[in-house]
Amino acid sequence: MADAYRYMAEFTGEIPAAKAEMCGNYLDHNLEITKIECRKFLEEVLEQIKEENMVYPRQQG
Repeated sequence: MADAYRYMAEFTGEIPAAKAEMCGNYLDHNLEITKIECRKFLEEVLEQIKEENMVYPRQQG
């Protein structure tokens, strides 16, 4: 999983299927924002796995 996020965080080139005829949401494709979010998840979650981070938070109430 870390390798996949690292690949996305470092991706350069054309986004696959980011054309009107290939994707109805093609205008929502934003490589720079995607790279930022992938790098953030990689560094803050995947590279920092600790026991306390392995429990999904539950809502109180």
